[in-house]
Amino acid sequence: MENPNVFEVQTLKDGRWMIEQRCRSEDEAVAEARDLFDSRHFKSVKVVKEAFDQSAKLYRETTVFSLPEANGSGGNGGGAGGPMLNETKMAPAPPSKFAKKKVAKPKKKKKSLLDFFRE
Repeated sequence: MENPNVFEVQTLKDGRWMIEQRCRSEDEAVAEARDLFDSRHFKSVKVVKEAFDQSAKLYRETTVFSLPEANGSGGNGGGAGGPMLNETKMAPAPPSKFAKKKVAKPKKKKKSLLDFFRE
């Protein structure tokens, strides 16, 4: 079974991106993003397409729409569809991330209080 794409509507407020809604249709997500941006409660909005790449076994996220337009250029902020220039690849975290790594420390001979005064 093929995994369907999911479109996240994200908003930027107080320096933090938040997921407002998840949609199955890009058109529905773009319309929701435009409405949220027009409400003037958010500094920026974007629609991120999330798809699972079966061959690579990882999720790919691509920004397909943003307001205001990215970097002030013509960009893709007009909602023309299609991915923007940058794509983020997300892979599952390796198991070693959760395992504690032991670092070999040189062993020091413990000194007693008497050794301290003898020196």
